[in-house]
Amino acid sequence: MSSSSPHHHQSSSQLGGSGGPTTNASDQAAAAAIRERSERSGQERCNSMMEKVAIEAYKTIPGVEFDGGAFNWDNSSTFKYVLMEIDDPVGSEGESRYLVRGLTWAEYHQDSANPSIEELEAAGLRWRILGGGRIKYNAMDKSMKIYGHSFGFPWPSGIYRHDISERVCKEELKDDVTITHSDEGY
Repeated sequence: MSSSSPHHHQSSSQLGGSGGPTTNASDQAAAAAIRERSERSGQERCNSMMEKVAIEAYKTIPGVEFDGGAFNWDNSSTFKYVLMEIDDPVGSEGESRYLVRGLTWAEYHQDSANPSIEELEAAGLRWRILGGGRIKYNAMDKSMKIYGHSFGFPWPSGIYRHDISERVCKEELKDDVTITHSDEGY
């Protein structure tokens, strides 16, 4: 079921089985380190060349990327994803873009985030992870459902924002895939 209003996070006791590794203390610590790292992102731009790199990267980086751009659209899969936000390096305060990133082999949400973090930092862009969940892609009917949550990257104030992820995916993928979101499930 798709809706445009954000919903509050459910406790893990209200959610069904995950079908993957359970978040543990090590994953929580790694995710916390990534959140701290995001606070320092974008501070490396100190010369005009880096500024040009950041501006070009901001304009050209894909809004949606699964498996590093090598996603197999002919195979159905369910995988972990993160919603990231990057700041416009020359825009006024508050201007930003959203990125949806996922890896079919990711055990943890940080696995889905790390390749993009490296790319964004190399370009000198300021980034943050807003939250995460799962994407279930059905190759047979070319449909995608965005749902769930991430213990490592919980949604701020417990409010899901899969609606943003759905919008970004629809803008990037156009009519090639039918996309919905739900604030239910794990």
